[in-house]
Amino acid sequence: MDRCVSFLFSRKIYKYSGFRKKCFLKVIVKGYLTYYKWEFKEQESDYIWSKSLYKRKDEHSLVRVTQGILGLKKKSLAVYFQDCPELVYKIENGELKDPVEIAKFYNKWKVYNPKSNNFNNKYD
Repeated sequence: MDRCVSFLFSRKIYKYSGFRKKCFLKVIVKGYLTYYKWEFKEQESDYIWSKSLYKRKDEHSLVRVTQGILGLKKKSLAVYFQDCPELVYKIENGELKDPVEIAKFYNKWKVYNPKSNNFNNKYD
């Protein structure tokens, strides 16, 4: 993923990914933790679906952020962000509900905690 090709379209940045099949991911928040949207079209109805994904700079895989209309995948995100207990608390208590807010919070926190360990969790 570190060797992605990207392009600018309608003031939005897209990155090329080998995620599942070759596709472009829309970059929503860029930083140590990048927040992507994977958009795809349902062929039968022409409806555009999207999935929210996170990726840390030092990781090779993407992590799903939301579960459709059910909102955030709180348990998975608690494991993923275990290096930042303050963020986990805010996610679990509903203080942060938006993937953009979460990405910005984590990136800001990471600036002040650059040596924090990701605990080599199951997402690495």
